[in-house]
Amino acid sequence: MIDDSRRWAAFHGVGTYQLLMEIHAAVEDTHGMILQGQPRVAAYCARDAVVCCLAVRSLATRGELWMEDQDPFYDPFSDCGEAEHALLSQIVGGLTRAGDDAEVDLAYRGLVDFVGETERLLGFSASPASIRTPQGMFPALRVARDLFHVMETAGLPQVLPKSWTATGKPPAEE
Repeated sequence: MIDDSRRWAAFHGVGTYQLLMEIHAAVEDTHGMILQGQPRVAAYCARDAVVCCLAVRSLATRGELWMEDQDPFYDPFSDCGEAEHALLSQIVGGLTRAGDDAEVDLAYRGLVDFVGETERLLGFSASPASIRTPQGMFPALRVARDLFHVMETAGLPQVLPKSWTATGKPPAEE
């Protein structure tokens, strides 16, 4: 339970943003690197997911709104207990050791479970759709792109700059 309303808002607002924009991407990249047989790159991607999850969790107590990876004074493990630290070391270490598919798979499942726990702490009962999928943000971008002609006809400003689309032209002109 978070008593401070500012902490509650930061935890849920910034935390959800980090979950959707950073954490899910890092987990998806981790999975992709495992499938490509690149466990060290997978471990690096998993590290990003772990550090972002820890940053989100710390927002509930005393964490910074925006953590900087290169900030020498930022310690993502400051609110992390010994058991949690051991689990996270096991996850990243399991991905680092190439050659043992069972260990890599176990480490990846541990990462997914850790991210799932972060999602539950944020109030999600199920994992939200990835923004990289048709169920995520991509449909919203398509709808915005399809509105170019409507907005132009109505004399209204565009939702997105035309340069953000594939051709730079409204669909009616393609």
